[in-house]
Amino acid sequence: MYLPRNTDPHLNATPLAARLGPMAAAVSAVRDPAGIARLGWAFAAFFCAAYAVYIAQLTSLPFQDYPNHLVRGAVIADLLFDHGTRFGRIFDFQLIPAPYILHDLLLAGCVQILGPVVGAGVFSTLVLLSLPCALLFYMHVNHLAPQARWLVLLISLYLSTDWFFLAGFTAFRLALALIVVSLALADALRRRLSAPLFGLYGLVLLFGYLIHLSSLVFFTTALVTSGLVRLLFRRTIARVEIYLLIPAVALLALHFGVLVEPYGATNPRAYPYEWGDLSQKFHGLIYEFERYDGRLSKPMMIALAACLLWPLRRHLNWRALKKPEVVEQLVSAVAFLGVYIVLPRAYADAAFVDIRALPMVTLFLLFACLYLAGEHSSGREFNTLPMLVFSTLLVVANFAYLAVHLSNGNAMVARYRAVVTAIPRGSYVLPVYTQPMYTLAPLLHAGSYAVLDRGAVTPALFSRDRGDPMKYFRYRHRPYMPDEWWYLTLEKWNKATEAAYAVEGQTYRWRFSFSEKQGQWIMVDLAPVDWNRIACDYDFLLVTMPFDAAHIRVVTTTTATNETAALLAVDKRGCHPARQQRRQVQLPNEH
Repeated sequence: MYLPRNTDPHLNATPLAARLGPMAAAVSAVRDPAGIARLGWAFAAFFCAAYAVYIAQLTSLPFQDYPNHLVRGAVIADLLFDHGTRFGRIFDFQLIPAPYILHDLLLAGCVQILGPVVGAGVFSTLVLLSLPCALLFYMHVNHLAPQARWLVLLISLYLSTDWFFLAGFTAFRLALALIVVSLALADALRRRLSAPLFGLYGLVLLFGYLIHLSSLVFFTTALVTSGLVRLLFRRTIARVEIYLLIPAVALLALHFGVLVEPYGATNPRAYPYEWGDLSQKFHGLIYEFERYDGRLSKPMMIALAACLLWPLRRHLNWRALKKPEVVEQLVSAVAFLGVYIVLPRAYADAAFVDIRALPMVTLFLLFACLYLAGEHSSGREFNTLPMLVFSTLLVVANFAYLAVHLSNGNAMVARYRAVVTAIPRGSYVLPVYTQPMYTLAPLLHAGSYAVLDRGAVTPALFSRDRGDPMKYFRYRHRPYMPDEWWYLTLEKWNKATEAAYAVEGQTYRWRFSFSEKQGQWIMVDLAPVDWNRIACDYDFLLVTMPFDAAHIRVVTTTTATNETAALLAVDKRGCHPARQQRRQVQLPNEH
């Protein structure tokens, strides 16, 4: 058998190189720095859109604190724009200069214009993209590594979705972006003082303060640190540094000297002071990156380090590290590491205080890497095919990691809200959180949806009444609120060992548990609940599943339930107003 011969002379005459032309062109484009840059920007734009679209479509917002912020924003929108039609009888809002107020006004505006669902998605997208945009602005102002900007945009998506974002600390995430913008404007003013630019600089500082106090405090720390280093290297003059400090110091003086109110009955402390211990400080160093669990978090941290350090392997020498720009960033990183150690874990107004300094350490290490690349290289060390591959893998792995956990969390909160729909409008509802406290808890503040979805009254919205920093927002008549962690505290109490101990000749009995970290027995907290007041103040308990019915010391009837939550109607016959006696001594977190 003979195979037919191809008789087309034109096909036989086509050169092999011409037939492989498109493939060869693609290979050449990937090897060309300009082609890599085009691919990098295309990938960065694609993943920015993918992250934003995915986050925006999470309609149940499984971001721990975010439902609480969203509901407060919706209430403020009603009070400002609709004359309190829905919530005016329950809440009060005062337009005063205070941290968080600008955050809440932005969120309220999104809710008013776009509705709670779309408005919340738009606002979360704004929070997500705030740091990437701020970093690009910083690099542009400082003419820093132009060829590395697509890489920074890619890895900033990983940095933007850290523990703080997933925990719903939206004001703090916006504050971080404004700190970076403020640093860029300060650098521009150091090069040339300009009245319009100085006015913009002061305005950004004011916006940062009105969004979150850490914006002003951390920026002032960074400004003083960088100013001292620049004075040491004679890269600035004292007069300019004083000019830059004036607005920051003035705002700090206004806050701590005028606006801060003494603590009392109308302005309680939300948290007891707690510094922690050295073991907790050590284990908290990577807290922002651990998020849901440590299995994939650590490989992604290593990938981030590879994206930043592998291109600089030839620059990691003493001569490069002594460059003034690099020294400034490294000293700033060390300074914020010191801030982390000095700050308490919690104080009167806030918890998770010390770990907020850690993202600043990460940012200054990022800037140090970019300055290490060399003044005349324009960051071309980062504009390579391996970096494109590594950064893309990091962003894809991070996206998949988030999608798995956030999708599960979104479905769980949706089931919770399905139970919320059974609440009669205007009811008084006490959310009860019963699940073990993991690194992130999507259902912790999901009870706030009872206010938004059913117009119910719950006691747990962040407000002045609770001792939270939102001094402009309060309840008109806030119902009794036991300690937010009373259920989990009771579980620990029941499992603890009862023992007697003597102090100055007096014998006392309490319960203790053995701490493996401290290597000793420690006293267990107790969070008593006034069940008579709960029976009088509330119509329903909204309890996460599973729960031990023996811990509920009031008669209830199950109204609605699923695998995530249960709605329990309170038997009002358990209310005995004559028995309500306020103790002379009030335990912490009792309101």
